[in-house]
Amino acid sequence: MRPTLRFFCFLSPLLFLPVPTSAQEVNATAAPAQEQKLDSVKMLQAQIDELTRMAQSGDQAAFHAALDSFEIPHAEDWITAHFAAENVAQLKQEYAGQLSGFQSHISWVLGNWENYSGFAIKVESSALSQPPAATGEETVLPKPAAPVSVENFRFQAVSSSGGPPSWVNSFALLDGKFRLVGGTCPFWNERLQGLRAKVLTVTRPKLIYSVPPIYPQDAKWMHAEGTIELRVIINADGEPRNIEVISGSPMLVDAAIDAVRQWRYQPTLLMGEPVEVTTTISVNFVLSHH
Repeated sequence: MRPTLRFFCFLSPLLFLPVPTSAQEVNATAAPAQEQKLDSVKMLQAQIDELTRMAQSGDQAAFHAALDSFEIPHAEDWITAHFAAENVAQLKQEYAGQLSGFQSHISWVLGNWENYSGFAIKVESSALSQPPAATGEETVLPKPAAPVSVENFRFQAVSSSGGPPSWVNSFALLDGKFRLVGGTCPFWNERLQGLRAKVLTVTRPKLIYSVPPIYPQDAKWMHAEGTIELRVIINADGEPRNIEVISGSPMLVDAAIDAVRQWRYQPTLLMGEPVEVTTTISVNFVLSHH
């Protein structure tokens, strides 16, 4: 008998307001000029392109050398020189974790998509989060002894077979190359997201238009079923702006994302004003036979 699809969608009742963002220099007031931003994007794009070429060449030693080039040179010494002694040990651990996460993720992206035609990792500038406040609990965060110019970049892998959701990392230009310094925040400010997260029991965004996912044919043949968990930012106009995969079968992820991108929501209001919210969506894929 022909299999049919039963589709379910669940929205988390907790919504998270994202931190407002603006481009700026950490611990400084001057924003980089547009020309500098364009030069920065070109420079980091060249580094990513070189990493991609090394991965596609099959030269593992050259690939790992290119991957390691994103580390702050003599990172432990750099951290020791830039931060108070009482923070150094913890910051060394946090940086090691951030670096490992970046290297593992980009290696995973390359390993899964580099051999498809048209593959590339595109780089674009992304806004920085606001620096720590001068008063309140954010003042306890470690501060560099001297200003460190940090830039955020968004990465999007593309190919003839699609690609994973985009992601953001922060970098500093050191010794002529961009070096990883964190995720959306530099590693010394990573706790900002937790300090600023506001968990609100507001009305969940109301779905006003949806399309069901198209069940991938190869997933049907393999009888692949399961739940795709997505973290979705819904903008003030009710449009899914950014979709990240939390968990789920790789065979079903793209179908879930393609469907959710087309959904539209009634804008969520806070004190009468439409706001951008982050929520989780569960997309269940179930095959049944009649």
